[in-house]
Amino acid sequence: MLASAPALVERFPGIQIDAAVSRQMSAAPGILEQLAGSGQLRRYVLVGLGTNGPIDRATLDRLLEIVGPERELIFVRPYAPRDWIPGVDAELASFVTAHRDIEVADWAGAIGARTDLLADDQVHPGGAGGQLFADEVEKAVDEAEAKRAAAAFWRDYHAAQRAQGILPPDPH
Repeated sequence: MLASAPALVERFPGIQIDAAVSRQMSAAPGILEQLAGSGQLRRYVLVGLGTNGPIDRATLDRLLEIVGPERELIFVRPYAPRDWIPGVDAELASFVTAHRDIEVADWAGAIGARTDLLADDQVHPGGAGGQLFADEVEKAVDEAEAKRAAAAFWRDYHAAQRAQGILPPDPH
């Protein structure tokens, strides 16, 4: 995330980035709680952690709880030649399958075929790699927004149908 920050700022003017060297997923709940508590948590919450260590379901559940239903949670699928990455990938995939409203920026899928855009450590992107990272984030944000818009449309459509007596009243 830190290495891609310049590309993210260019792509998303006004973006707020909280990135640090070697940060792990276990730090995310505290960071999001602080941002939420100070009213700084944005509509789209991008979490790009997993490159520096394993993740667990309890932490992911807590992130979803903090973000709440009024915001869009997007995870970055990490890429790194590290032995915990397959476990991170599996945990994220399982979590996203259980929560269809969460999006994934497929950084691993995008950079896997373009490792020439990474530094010698095969983890951190250079300038063009950062642009590719921003591309994947933009796709995930667009997908989240499309889902949000579709849900709003169908909610309004069904409300109009109920108001006209075409559909029975909502039991909820």
